Amino acid sequence: MQFLDVTTSLDLVDGKLLVGHHQSIDSHYLDDLAETRLASTVTREGMFMKVASIPAAIVDSWAAQGFNILDQRVGAADILRRLRAEDMGRLIATAKRV
Repeated sequence: MQFLDVTTSLDLVDGKLLVGHHQSIDSHYLDDLAETRLASTVTREGMFMKVASIPAAIVDSWAAQGFNILDQRVGAADILRRLRAEDMGRLIATAKRV
């Protein structure tokens, strides 16, 4: 499994500075999340449950849009809803209802 650091790019387009944040995600990592999601259907959870694994670039992007997943008022259901809405369901690590 390999995560690469978030890289930032600066581009000047039509007189506007565009800042991009990019992060590569190893396909094996997404495959492992799929296995974890499948295994969650037959696993009894203890004190903690892995709900999702969200790359730093997405966390940063959401924060810039006003959605801070580190805010205590943002719950797991809010995060899962946003992942599904943005077609990032492969980052979800559980098939259980949260």
